[in-house]
Amino acid sequence: MIRLLTRKVPFAYLLVTACLMGLFAYKMYWTVPSSDTGDTERADRKAPSPVAEAAQAAGIRTIRMQGELTKSLILFEPSGEDERLASLRDRLAGIVAEEKATGNLVKAGVYLRRLDEGSWTGVNPEEGFHPASLVKVPVLITYLAASEEQPGLLDKKLVYTTPGTPVPSQTFTTGEQLKPGKSYTVRELLFAMAARSDNYATLLLLQHLELKRFKKLFTDLGMQPPPENDLNFKISPADYSRFFRVLYNTTYLSRHNSEYALSILTRSSFREGFVQGLPKKVRVARKFGEFNHGANKELHEAGIIYDAHGPYLLVLMTEGKGVAPLTHLMERMARTVHETLEANHS
Repeated sequence: MIRLLTRKVPFAYLLVTACLMGLFAYKMYWTVPSSDTGDTERADRKAPSPVAEAAQAAGIRTIRMQGELTKSLILFEPSGEDERLASLRDRLAGIVAEEKATGNLVKAGVYLRRLDEGSWTGVNPEEGFHPASLVKVPVLITYLAASEEQPGLLDKKLVYTTPGTPVPSQTFTTGEQLKPGKSYTVRELLFAMAARSDNYATLLLLQHLELKRFKKLFTDLGMQPPPENDLNFKISPADYSRFFRVLYNTTYLSRHNSEYALSILTRSSFREGFVQGLPKKVRVARKFGEFNHGANKELHEAGIIYDAHGPYLLVLMTEGKGVAPLTHLMERMARTVHETLEANHS
């Protein structure tokens, strides 16, 4: 584990690096709140009630958010994989094995969930990866959650100034840039961050991010928040899926804001990956992320595919030798999932 031993650096610059390069290196003193704080409570933090024990016996796991007088149900899921998806899982595992054999792929994690019925499967779904720009989705959720308590927040204007610290470059860019000295609404910046994966819009938003609320999002969804001063923050495809699932199920934000967030993500400027393996008529709400370390590259994509036979969530995280083979793998995975599920309905 790498620790910061140097002087403090402004949080915004460090967190944008986390969004882009998987690095969370700011002293935020983040700890998971204990069960007596009244803020949040993970499902496994206390001895289960008789109802919870019955659910566990039936293979069902629940994640709830603790309020003062309520305990809202956020996620409800079977604990085990659905064997009806076993053949699809085996096909995906075979693709991973083939790509590894070429030397282009080092590792991959896949999580697939049929959203309306809750069945899921995966290939190494608990494998950890640097989230990189995938972190922009929880940043988006954090701002929208704040807007529900702070009317007018999305119309608040922020002035963009040239960063004093270099912002890491990206492989996939749109060419659009913020202009120094110009004011942008939070709404405009959220779109630039989530749809165009704009690093500069992200940096400006991070300068005004409510850290406590951002931390609470992770703990509310039953996850540890990024640890204090740890440069090796990682997240698994299964855990990351929770951000998209609460948007689809409208169990964290209002229905209006959940729809708004997903509508932004359907307008992604990333033209590689999943969409290359799907019919043009299929709508996808998605986010990608890329991370460089040494000779290897991590490239990820997560998205809800609104298939005619029912929406499903696909999260693919990869590490390999170059961008081209990884984007090809994303395309191949998306095509395989779509064609298999389509065949099952024919």
